[in-house]
Amino acid sequence: MISCWSLTGARPVLADIHATLSRYDLVAVLGGLARMSVKLRTWENSPTPEADREMVASSFPLAWVLRIEPQRESAPDSLVFHRITLLFLLKEALQRCPAGGLPVTDAPDVLALSECFLRANDLVLGYTPGASDSLDQLMAGLLPFYELIPQEAFPEDLVRNLLLFDTVLPTLRSDQRYIDFPSLFAERVKMPYRRYCLLALVVAAKPMLADQLDCLLGDDFFLTHTYLSKTSFPPEDVDRFLALIATDHLDLLDALQRSTLPTDVTPIQRRPLLRLEDGRFLVLDTAFLFDKAGTGVFWALREFLTDKEAGRACV
Repeated sequence: MISCWSLTGARPVLADIHATLSRYDLVAVLGGLARMSVKLRTWENSPTPEADREMVASSFPLAWVLRIEPQRESAPDSLVFHRITLLFLLKEALQRCPAGGLPVTDAPDVLALSECFLRANDLVLGYTPGASDSLDQLMAGLLPFYELIPQEAFPEDLVRNLLLFDTVLPTLRSDQRYIDFPSLFAERVKMPYRRYCLLALVVAAKPMLADQLDCLLGDDFFLTHTYLSKTSFPPEDVDRFLALIATDHLDLLDALQRSTLPTDVTPIQRRPLLRLEDGRFLVLDTAFLFDKAGTGVFWALREFLTDKEAGRACV
């Protein structure tokens, strides 16, 4: 990652990021970070230096661009705007940005927030890798980020679920360990697992569609409370799904403040849809929402199982 230290030789501190974030409006910053996530297609595992280069050109003045791009040339896959850093800054913004803070309106505002990425690229690792570091030390430093790096396995996860639950599982009814997952999911989660997956896809599609229609900067990026009202989904299932994956700022803030590691974004992963005070919803991270239709169906059910039941399901 291209960072403040690699460009200037100066070591940033977290207080520098806090000082910037504490000036700007919460929704403006979260909306900007979420839009960047969609624009950079951060749910894909492959580096996107071309998209990163475009975002650098639109976010930094020429003097900064002329320092960043030569470094990218020496390491072609280097990024300024990385998903790990986006999640790190999402977590910090949720804790530091005030409601009713300054809007992000002009180039100096964009630069101030973009510089947070350069600082965060140094801070998010928790330590700065060195040329003399052993492989074990490097792996220990990078291990906390493994689950935050998309594996581009979402289509396979979804197809696997359908094949497993609808085709393979019925053939095992005679096994004493058999668990009827679809029925158990519907009983405990209070909606069919297929509908849960489809709703996750429909909600994830909203910000992606805004990007495709070149409406990324408009209000169409947000979900309104009527977004799903014209679909064929039963209203009770829509309400149930939103209750399972959405949260408001205060509840999310409380969960984040109880986490101890800077890389722990589990509360965002669990509830990647933020309910705003005006009733709109903001997708904080598209990859986490895609996960709801893949491996997330197991975790959705796990919330409603006792430890004993969950242990039996894992046998």
